[in-house]
This record gives sequence, C-alpha cells and structure tokens, in this order.
Amino acid sequence: MAGEGGLVDRGEMVSLPGWSPALAAAQEMAAKSFLGALAVSPANPPGDKHIAPDLLGYLVETGAVVDVGAGVVFLTDAYDRLVELTVHHLREKGSARLADLRDVLGTSRRNAQAFLEHLDSERITLRRGEERVLRNPGAHSG
Repeated sequence: MAGEGGLVDRGEMVSLPGWSPALAAAQEMAAKSFLGALAVSPANPPGDKHIAPDLLGYLVETGAVVDVGAGVVFLTDAYDRLVELTVHHLREKGSARLADLRDVLGTSRRNAQAFLEHLDSERITLRRGEERVLRNPGAHSG
C-alpha cells in the first residue's frame, strides 16, 4: 500500500498520508516540564526527572533531545556542544580518560560515561583501554 500512496513508510511505523503525531494537552505539559528541567543545567541533565517512554520517543524523533542511554537525555543543542567539546579536546590531546572528559564537559561521571559510550556506538570515538580517541580525526568539525 505504501507504493500505491495509501500509506507512508516512516521507518519503524506507517501512517496515512498527511498524518503527523500531535501531543495531547497533558503530554504537551509533561514535555515542556521535562525540556525545562533539561535546560536548567544542559551538561547535567537531572537523573531523577523521568518522562513516559512514548513521549521521550516523540521528543527524540522531533529532534528536541538526544537519548544517549542509561537514562541520560540531553537537549539537542547541549548534546551538539558536548560533541564539539569532546572532538576539540581529543584533537588537541590525542586521547583522554573518562575523568578528563568529565571535567572538560562539566558533567557528572555517570553522564560522561553514558555520553562517551554513545559516542563510541555512533563511531565518533573509540575506547582503547581506559582512554578515548577519535575514530576518524578528520571526519568531525570542532
């Protein structure tokens, strides 16, 4: 049906043409509250502020946040800045330990670890023993 115009393939789901997801009023309030909590300290998202999985999925899909795993979610702008800082630091130093990057990023060990594991999975960084290096130093601006 997708080929005939009856359905639109949206990756993990299909929909009718012209349909787009919309939040109910309560979901909109929850999303605004969650985004506001993340904005208070962008490099240190609160670990105790939770949101429904479907609402988190919506925020990820719309590009408002990046879920790096282990319950750590960053506003997209904050995530982009953390990537930029990490790439810059690794270009300058060649490699860095978790504690070094935690300090550079101004975040907690828990958040830094989840973030760096995410960068490893995104093939931006590579863990070598206790240190991280850029996987492809020429591929990332910073």
